Amino acid sequence: MKKKLLSILGALLLPLAVFAQNTVTINGTMPALPDGTEVLVSNYAVYDRSVSSEILAKCPIKNGKFTMQFEINEPRQVVVWVERPHSNKPIVVMPGDQVSINADKPHGLFQADVEGAKTDEAFNKIYEKPYRKDRPQDISQTDYMKQLIKENKNSFFGPLLVYAWSGHSLGYEEFYNLFPKQVQESFHGQALKVMVENERAEKAKANDPAQKAKANALKRQTPAYDKPENVIDAIVAQYPGKVVFIDFWATWCGPCRNAMKTIQPLEPWMAENDIVRVYVSAPSSDATKWELMITDIGGNHYFLNDEEWKAIGNRYGFGGIPYYHIYNKQGECTFSHTGYPGNDRMKEEFQKALSPSLVSDSSPFVTIRGTVEGMDGKTVSLFYSGMPERNRPVEEGTATITNGAYEMVIPATETMIYHIECPRFTAQFVASPGDEIVFSGHTLLKANVLQEQLKLATDAMWSAYNEGRVKAYQQHKAILDEVNDNPDKEFSLKSSPDYIAYTDEIAQWEIEHGKAVRKLMHENRDNIFGIACFAYHAGFMDPTQDMYDELSDEVKQSAYGQAMKTAVENSWVGRVMADFTLPDADGNMHSMKELLKGHDYLMIDFWASWCKPCRRGLPFMKDYAKKYEKDNLAMLNVSIDKKREDWIKANNDENLPWTSLWDNNEVAKSFGVRAIPSVWLLDKNGNVIFAQKWGDSIGMALRKVFGH
Repeated sequence: MKKKLLSILGALLLPLAVFAQNTVTINGTMPALPDGTEVLVSNYAVYDRSVSSEILAKCPIKNGKFTMQFEINEPRQVVVWVERPHSNKPIVVMPGDQVSINADKPHGLFQADVEGAKTDEAFNKIYEKPYRKDRPQDISQTDYMKQLIKENKNSFFGPLLVYAWSGHSLGYEEFYNLFPKQVQESFHGQALKVMVENERAEKAKANDPAQKAKANALKRQTPAYDKPENVIDAIVAQYPGKVVFIDFWATWCGPCRNAMKTIQPLEPWMAENDIVRVYVSAPSSDATKWELMITDIGGNHYFLNDEEWKAIGNRYGFGGIPYYHIYNKQGECTFSHTGYPGNDRMKEEFQKALSPSLVSDSSPFVTIRGTVEGMDGKTVSLFYSGMPERNRPVEEGTATITNGAYEMVIPATETMIYHIECPRFTAQFVASPGDEIVFSGHTLLKANVLQEQLKLATDAMWSAYNEGRVKAYQQHKAILDEVNDNPDKEFSLKSSPDYIAYTDEIAQWEIEHGKAVRKLMHENRDNIFGIACFAYHAGFMDPTQDMYDELSDEVKQSAYGQAMKTAVENSWVGRVMADFTLPDADGNMHSMKELLKGHDYLMIDFWASWCKPCRRGLPFMKDYAKKYEKDNLAMLNVSIDKKREDWIKANNDENLPWTSLWDNNEVAKSFGVRAIPSVWLLDKNGNVIFAQKWGDSIGMALRKVFGH
């Protein structure tokens, strides 16, 4: 191999006249593209656009194949390319070469296999040396490339390596003067001469005081940070309350510069929406070029050092540039992408960061996939979570685990909260149309951007709430342990001052938690975040008319908005309870208004003979009746038993000292009783003070109303 490489390099130094055959033939296969697609070959001296635009040959694909021929009289780097879908393959060729290209891979010419281009193989072995892990570690990549250029100064590989490393602060004039006359006069030597002339002009422009002032106005000092990998967090923190767009780029990166031109039509819209443009340059950029280029780009510019760039590369895992981040007003990264995805996609992501939308124009499906070991043949099921349609199965939301993996694609028209049930775990997550959600066991590997926002916001609220609960538990641990250890003494123990003090403390923490949820909902009343947060915490408060009224029109039209509207309309709290008439055990009919007459309050307990929590709660109801008798409280039990005889037997067993009526669930259903026991309190005018209470929450609510 070494002798072959030396023979190739030796040939590169021979006078041009030795090439008796100047025709280069390129045969290729591209079965993925339709016949008629045009394949072209051009000079690859892209640092001189006028030269590189020269088309050397072109031909259409026929039966998945193509053949092109062109004349050169010296070694040349060319590029074979197709316009749509765009892909290309640079190749170093010698006069007389017969090259074969097999482009049957998914990325077309980018990953094509090349045969017959021995000079290309030799060049790539040299070009790749600075990137290899076994390169000398006591020298930087750039300095190593400079060394390689000097070692190849007598061949056209020299200027070609300069081009390949262009933008890396090489100093073109220094190397041009290093090359012998024959190399300077070669095709690539002449192209390098153009680069030298451009470099001189750039240096002169860079030294102009007006230009320096313009660049200095755009340059930003890298802010302080605790660790290099957190440098981007520190930069984003410079723009609080703003949506921030970050473009990771370098002066030598052609796709970076092309993307900057592509996004220009979006920039006025970005400015109108107060989106901050931030450009973070790789340290491999030429500092002089960088100062010149940023004046045409605008925005805010940061130039990272090697340690910072390496650290963020490791943190974010991007393997190339251009690379992009979008941060929302809370400083959370909502979008990351390698390669420019186009203006339509970028605008969509900006809009999400500005105000997360409920309804999406994306694909009307959500894909959920995951892996679970040792559960083949078992079923994974998906349900709606939160509010509305709590625990309703999702259409097409089942999948069978096969070879340790599952996948389901469900129809979706807007952002929803779901929970997934697997034999080994359950998990809750957020998904929008077009999302791909990925689990490994119960761990979310890929989630909707709202998932992290909700997690951060709700974690803080849950932390405060749980801290309060833990504090209350520790303070009253003795009575709680006694209650758990003595179920037969539940009533007497839960009636003790110590237990009542515990429940009052928990009630206060629930009130504070509800206030935090309400505040977050108010602050995000015009987007999905607020109502989704309420859905996550709906158990801490009932929706009210004022909550619904302040929602934006878009949120009101969402499934969650419509469900809140229905819940508010169906809620009896604050409304006069409709009168009803039911029979007692003797068949006598009694109306609710009749039982309320002469009293300031009426407490109604919906129950059933088969309901154990209802039966366990009756001693407490008797205690409440006695405790609040002086407050002129009347009591009423309404049974939803299907069989009248079951109700009468339970009635006699419990020996209730107040009126008990039989409903057969019709009245309870009309009031939206979802589960029993369900305890309601009315004032003397029949207004509902609270509804749907049970367990300890009844005593908490009564103490809040009566003050004792």
